[in-house]
Amino acid sequence: MSSVTLIKPVPPTSAFERTTRSSQTSSHVRFVPKCGHSRMLKHIAEFFAIEKDIRGRSAEERRLIRQQRGRPLADAFQKWLRT
Repeated sequence: MSSVTLIKPVPPTSAFERTTRSSQTSSHVRFVPKCGHSRMLKHIAEFFAIEKDIRGRSAEERRLIRQQRGRPLADAFQKWLRT
């Protein structure tokens, strides 16, 4: 867990933050990656792009496309997570 920093939430300052954080209390702690968060989001966006492309296709077509296009992404993402 050397790439993760524990931080306590900052008290909300705006009305929006108060409504979006209303379920959080000061006892909650969240994990924030020190670096690489943009790369992580890029990996996730690639998975969502596949899902967008296969929307409306049959279940069998979706399964095949996920295996063909998603497996290499999943392997790369897992390798990146482990580094």
